[in-house]
Amino acid sequence: MNDVNRFIIADLAVSILTLYSHNHTYCQKYLLLLPSLLNEKWCKGQGYNVMEGIVESLFAELLRLPKTREKAIYYGVVLSDLVKGDIQGVPKIIGKVVKILVDRIDIGTGGLDVECLKRLGEWFSYHLSNWEFIWNWKHWEIFLNLDKNSGRYIFLRESLDRLIRLTYFDRIKAEVPESFSESGILGPSQRSIDFKYGSDHEAYVAEDEIYVKAGQIQHALKNRESPETIQTIITELKHHVQERIQSQQSVDIANSTVWKDVRAEGSGKDLCQDIVRDVIMSVVLYLGSKSFSHSLNIIER
Repeated sequence: MNDVNRFIIADLAVSILTLYSHNHTYCQKYLLLLPSLLNEKWCKGQGYNVMEGIVESLFAELLRLPKTREKAIYYGVVLSDLVKGDIQGVPKIIGKVVKILVDRIDIGTGGLDVECLKRLGEWFSYHLSNWEFIWNWKHWEIFLNLDKNSGRYIFLRESLDRLIRLTYFDRIKAEVPESFSESGILGPSQRSIDFKYGSDHEAYVAEDEIYVKAGQIQHALKNRESPETIQTIITELKHHVQERIQSQQSVDIANSTVWKDVRAEGSGKDLCQDIVRDVIMSVVLYLGSKSFSHSLNIIER
């Protein structure tokens, strides 16, 4: 599609994307209707694939510089919606577009911009997470032999890292060829987490009541204790911190390196509230650190 018809289709697709940016369901509906409105049979007779033009326009908007018109996630949602609406046609077109874009990453002049590379990787990971992580990974085994600073190797490594964060290590390891895990591109199976209230942290003090309460909150959340039980522990923690602030121990809280990020990120008006909030959020994020699904589950609890 190299003449004015290509630009007409692109203009119509972008107009629909803009008009219905508040409702991705309607956007999908009218994008899927566009081929019939443009007389798809005639278009095919002239060598035009309207749906290819629509998908191409979506990627053009997703990779638009210096920034997208809408939030990048919007285009990812619409692409997923289009796959649901045309499961036989759209996935093949998306696969073709991704292949072209990835092949352009390392070509130098005229290649993919670094910002576009980042957005493409973020969209790719999000998209696969909606479709059981199905992809022709074997086709990308050749990337494993590239220089580790090459664009395609970095794209593959960071995409896999994002996928692991959206699910978990063993799930992605099972989806990709064995050569991926053997090459080390998947990274360590156990990701190190700097949990300041954990027993292996350098600042951990087993006798410190704040660390004790952090452990109790962690245990209660992990074992699905009742909200009342968790609230009781939080209340006890708050009372303990208040007592320490009012006593001579306020100095060790105010000056300790453990609390430096609390002081930096907190309001500064209520040190007690900032510390209690930090304990709760640190525990929640630690328990949910294994995957995005774990994060959602622990936040819901």
